[in-house]
Amino acid sequence: MEKSKKRAPNFNDQERKFLLALVKKYKHVIEAKGSSTSDIHKKNVVWAAICKEYNSLCTTGPRSTAMLKHFYFNIKHRSRLEVSIRNELNDASLGSISSNDASKDGCDGNTDQIANVLKNLKHARMAQYELVTENPTQDSDIRMESVEINSKGNSGSDFSDDSEEDEPELEVGTDLWAYFEKESDRWVKCSLCGQRLKQDIDKLYKHLKEGHSVVTGNKDENYTEVIYLEDPIESQEERVLKEVQPKGLKRPRNDASEVEISDFGLYITSLLKDLPRNVCAQLQLNIVDLIVKAKLEETGPDNSMEVDRGKDPIENENQQNTKTTNQPENLEISTESQKEMHKKTNTIPKKRTKLKNDAAHENIIENFGKYVVCLLKTFPRTDTNTKLQKDIVDLIMTARLQTMKNRLTDGTIDKLGIRRDLFVEIK
Repeated sequence: MEKSKKRAPNFNDQERKFLLALVKKYKHVIEAKGSSTSDIHKKNVVWAAICKEYNSLCTTGPRSTAMLKHFYFNIKHRSRLEVSIRNELNDASLGSISSNDASKDGCDGNTDQIANVLKNLKHARMAQYELVTENPTQDSDIRMESVEINSKGNSGSDFSDDSEEDEPELEVGTDLWAYFEKESDRWVKCSLCGQRLKQDIDKLYKHLKEGHSVVTGNKDENYTEVIYLEDPIESQEERVLKEVQPKGLKRPRNDASEVEISDFGLYITSLLKDLPRNVCAQLQLNIVDLIVKAKLEETGPDNSMEVDRGKDPIENENQQNTKTTNQPENLEISTESQKEMHKKTNTIPKKRTKLKNDAAHENIIENFGKYVVCLLKTFPRTDTNTKLQKDIVDLIMTARLQTMKNRLTDGTIDKLGIRRDLFVEIK
């Protein structure tokens, strides 16, 4: 179980006087009736300063700001009730004095009976407001003090109903004498403004009401203090949204030549997939060589590419190719042994090799098709582009026919009815 917090000790009379003395310095701020944010902030700052000074000088124990504020407003509430009771006692004491005068004129008056009535009236009123004192000797002191004040200040004066209604009544503040300092039997000094006044209850109340209105007001016993912690949220202006018309998407215009080149790349990709890997690799090399040569012819020779004693490597390659092509091909078989070997090879059925078109090989061919498309798009002239496409198709179709010839025998070619002149070697 959680330990209960230790209750703070009650305020004694010395602490009460000390707190009232501190509050007196800032009374114009604490008792202000403004409820704006700046006023509330000032009050909080003042109470924080009072609490700091109180705890630094008072040795009874630390007090929080909330405790000091609660105790101060309790004092105000109780003092207001005490003042109202004191006014009733003053009215009753005046009635007893008038009854004594009437007894002198021939009416019977009993002072002891009047004193008992006043005492019972006082107890009844204090019990009503829960202000019964613990010390019974205070009752006689309060009664004697009220009679003494009335005998000094109000003796010989007549009070009417109108004067009772005009008499101000304190709402806030401590005891009446907390605002005045007694200088002599007849004169008092206001502790708020320092003005000297006669010791007259009506004048003192009037001075508090006119000069210090913060301690007077209506007769409501209970009141509610409203504290605005934050500023009200300012209403934001509604933003009018303008209707925005959607903008049309700008699609890039595809030129007819670009579409044609893209379709050509797909076409050669599909043709290369049916060829063996070695033939496909050789064709890729020949196609790239063909495109690069056409590019160099269009842009002109580059001196930085000259090697091997000033000769272009492409020219060297062309010379080597011409040497190989110039060699005579001996297509006739002279010896009988070669004829027999040729017959044996023709009689033995050739096994058809399975093409391994796996995913990796297909991916390579597709990327090569995209590369060819990119190279062809760099040619600004359509006639050059068209000529390159024709040459590339010739290379691929020639390789396909040669591959088909290698797979088929002479008898199979005759059965299929295919012309032999179509099967030519790749140059």
